Amino acid sequence: MDPQEPIIEDVNQSTNAYIKKNDKFYIFLYVVIDLAAIAAIIYFQLSFVCLMVPLGITLAGYTHVQSKIRKEFLQQYATSIGFTYSPTGSLDSVQGRFFQTGHSQLVYDVFTGIHEGRASRIFCFNFTVGSGKSAHTYTFTVFETSFASVMPDITLIDVDLGELSAELSGIERVRLEGDFNKYFTLMVPKGYEIEAYQIFTPDVMTDLIDRAQKLCFEFCGDKLYICALKIMTNRQDFDRIFSLTSYLDDLLAKNVADMKVYTPAELAENGTSGNRGSGSFL
Repeated sequence: MDPQEPIIEDVNQSTNAYIKKNDKFYIFLYVVIDLAAIAAIIYFQLSFVCLMVPLGITLAGYTHVQSKIRKEFLQQYATSIGFTYSPTGSLDSVQGRFFQTGHSQLVYDVFTGIHEGRASRIFCFNFTVGSGKSAHTYTFTVFETSFASVMPDITLIDVDLGELSAELSGIERVRLEGDFNKYFTLMVPKGYEIEAYQIFTPDVMTDLIDRAQKLCFEFCGDKLYICALKIMTNRQDFDRIFSLTSYLDDLLAKNVADMKVYTPAELAENGTSGNRGSGSFL
């Protein structure tokens, strides 16, 4: 793609516009091939499975152009927010149970920079659960930000991904008050229920229901991960999630800022374990 092309706002719209402008002959050719295939299938009474070949060729051509434009879009957007972009990333660079779920995990399309004074990243993340015909691959856009406090590994899963809670070992479900459980499943390590209640206060739950549906969250160490259940392909979605990230980051920070952080050595020395009292965690 020509680097002098205008700023890309939406990958899909730009892909369609690019093809219309530059590949009119190929559009015409693909349409003719597809129509000819349909006519041949009807005339010779062939299986419509045969139509998959020309349709596959058309889709491959479209996907190739879209991939090039998406890469240019990501580079443009990263530059516009002062982040650096890398097409690849390392699984070793992420923390938490969420990134250990399933198999064939992949981190890619990584933005790295400083957002509101905190080290932050955006990246795409795939993983697969199951195998064979029962396999299912999940794809997310993940926003990672550094937190001022060390956190227990608390995971909040959108109810539409409730089956993933079974993949997370060593943690238990906590039911909160009101309608919150209709939208999210909250999972915490055994013994950390008090911390969950302190963090997810009624005002936080209300804001999450209003503004953060179709998202998953995980606290781990000094990181907060916010996971959108799709690959983002336009500036509006990125800008919206950045705004939401800042809002929720500040909202949640108020509830954890005064918590006492204990190291494993301190817990062992004090002889404390699951019943630590409010406001303290690893």
